[in-house]
Amino acid sequence: MTHRERWTVYPLLFLSLGVALRDKFVPTLEADLIRCRGMVVTGADGADLVRLDGGRHGGRLELNDGQGRPLVILERGAKGGAVITYNSRGESRNLEPTYLYDTAPPESDP
Repeated sequence: MTHRERWTVYPLLFLSLGVALRDKFVPTLEADLIRCRGMVVTGADGADLVRLDGGRHGGRLELNDGQGRPLVILERGAKGGAVITYNSRGESRNLEPTYLYDTAPPESDP
């Protein structure tokens, strides 16, 4: 191999090794915008801690305990934004979801 070939091949070799190993040393992702249909954050044991998805009527955020049971759910319901909370046994503390309205609540619900 000539001297000129070495100056071409070795930098390309080190560049390809660096690109191949980059994610092994830098396990983070930085972006201005992430667009997806859903996202799940799991704990070290694999339990779902946070879940974001589209829900039935719109966006939904679910915060879970260490065993994956829901503690708080924020979602867009049929009547508006809803907050649903659960106790430590996983039972809903709300008889009906608490709705948050942009304006005054409707006079009567159908």
